[in-house]
Formats: sequence, C-alpha cells, structure tokens
Amino acid sequence: PSLVSARGGGGASQKHFGSFCCCSFRASERPALLGLRNQGIKGRFQPRRRSDRRGAPAATGSSRRSDHQRGMTTTLHLIDYATLVDATDDESTRATVAAAFGPDGLGVLAVTGVPPELTEKRLKLLGLARKLGTLPGDELARFERPELYFCAGWSRGREKFRGKVDTAKGSWYANGLYDDAADGSADLKTRYPESTTEPLWPEPELLGGDLRDAFRGLSRDFYELSRHVLRHCDEIAKEAGGGAPSAGAA
Repeated sequence: PSLVSARGGGGASQKHFGSFCCCSFRASERPALLGLRNQGIKGRFQPRRRSDRRGAPAATGSSRRSDHQRGMTTTLHLIDYATLVDATDDESTRATVAAAFGPDGLGVLAVTGVPPELTEKRLKLLGLARKLGTLPGDELARFERPELYFCAGWSRGREKFRGKVDTAKGSWYANGLYDDAADGSADLKTRYPESTTEPLWPEPELLGGDLRDAFRGLSRDFYELSRHVLRHCDEIAKEAGGGAPSAGAA
C-alpha cells in the first residue's frame, strides 16, 4: 500500500458530492507522503470522466504543456500539523498555502508532524486495503459496479495510464463522509448515480476489520484538516481581488 487520497470539490450547494474519496495502492511502492491535493478550484464537483474508463477513448497528452512550459516549480511545500490546526502563525501558513496551490505550485501541500492517532488510522486503512487487493478475482468482482462505470466500490484495470490499461493499481471508491450522499433525494440518485450510490462493503470478517469504518474515519479527518487549508484559500482569493467566496464556490 502506498497512498490514501481524499478528493474534494463542490461547495455548500453540493456538499454531499464534495467528499468523493478513493483508497488506492500499488504493490511495488512504499508509503511516501501524507498530503492534501488540489486538482483545480471549481464551483461544482466534477464526476470522474467516463472517457477515462476502459473501452472508451482516453485523452491524449498532446494538449498538455510540460511543467517547464507552464513555469511550474517542483518544490514540495511543507506545513506543520499543529501550526495549521491551531492557527499559531497564520501569516506564514497563508504564504505556504499560496505557494503550494498558486499558479506556479504543484497543487500539493504536505502536512508534517501528524498526530500518532491519525497515523494509526492511516496504517489501519492501508492494511485493510492490502487485504482487499489480494482477494481472489471472483471475490473482488462482487464489489465492482460496471453499470456505474466502476465509480463505486472496487476498480482495477478499468482505467488507462499513458495510453495503457493500468493494472498496477487497485482502487476503492466511495463517499468519504456520508452513507447517503443524496441525502434521501431520489432525484439526485437518478441524476448522479455514480456519485450517490453506496458501494457494497466487504464483510469485516473477510478482511479482519471494518473497511467502511476505517475508510470514513480517515476521510473525515482529512476533511476536517482540509477546512483549515480552505480558510486560507478564501483569504488569498479575497486579497487577490476576487471578493468573498459565493455560497456555491469551492
């Protein structure tokens, strides 16, 4: 296991869709980073593109510019957990956030000094992820949702990386905060089935632990941590002349 990532997006108008998360791992890599990733500030949650799924046309890299062409730096910006959460040095924190998520940043902010209990939760989830990923193929097939373009539950070998089917990574997709992402709305479930369908979770006895509890527990911690970063993003946007964020903005 190498990575747990939380993908955010959407604002108050789509709060349930703004916590779509995945747990991914590659068997050949080691844990390297616990961080927050920004994939672009957008006003609404962007579901995973169907064109990225196996059997559909994948995007080519011809329209992408290199990091050098974009002027992007390769500096990974670090921030101490206590400094971020306790707001002990807001000026320095804001400068770090601006550098990490600004036009020349990597879009990644690495948090250091993570509390032991958060590290334990991460290791617990990664341990369960490894057990999940090494289950027999016919067992894993129970947790796939092809009718949802593999956007809920287990997914492996359904995406392309650099034009080739990626079988080196397995992923588990689910909402990180809510059991019912549609909040009881039949209309939302009909309009956004990929984003609102609860996956079939593995039985605890199958993995020796409760994947749903571990997944949502860590996702909620990430969510709370990200709010401290977003507070600074709001201030940076206001200082840049964008005014106060609207209710539906990220």
